[in-house]
Amino acid sequence: MHKNEEIATYVVDMISESSPDKAGIHVLLSNIYPLGGKWTDVAKVRMSMKERGIKKNPGSSSIEVMGIIHEFTSGDEFHPEHTHICLMLDEMNCRVREAGHIPDLTNVLMDVDEQEKEFLLNQHSEKIAMAYGLIHLYISGTSHSYSEKPSHVCSDCHSFAKFVSKVNHRHIVVRDNNRFHFFQGGLCSCGDYW
Repeated sequence: MHKNEEIATYVVDMISESSPDKAGIHVLLSNIYPLGGKWTDVAKVRMSMKERGIKKNPGSSSIEVMGIIHEFTSGDEFHPEHTHICLMLDEMNCRVREAGHIPDLTNVLMDVDEQEKEFLLNQHSEKIAMAYGLIHLYISGTSHSYSEKPSHVCSDCHSFAKFVSKVNHRHIVVRDNNRFHFFQGGLCSCGDYW
């Protein structure tokens, strides 16, 4: 939350003494190092996790459409409607950019160029779930809200959802691991604090 490398390192060291095999503490540290451009340290943490057999479960988002729950992971290409989802994602990206959305590249914790970071952001499970929901809302012709359930919403996906709600005139309800977010008209019920 504070993006403070010194505190994060201290916390990881303290927790590691009692729970050295918990993935979350190592992921926390590997997510803090990129903020200071410490890519070598990121690689060391990830290598240490690999050597010790510590695995992070991939985050996912799910959405219920017509009584069926569809779950997506980042970069998901396995859904039967993948082609339609990609087309909707492209449309969503064009529309939110025209409305003023600027991707928050700090959410990509990899040492890649800006174009690759934008591509990776567009593959977040929250955005895939939103695209799937919009496809089915357009088909049914309703303006009913939909919901998804990611484990955590990054700041870029949060901003993106605000713009999607505005340009598509839709209510979007997102539940993450902290709270419900109700997006309407480009605003979120959390007041941008979560």
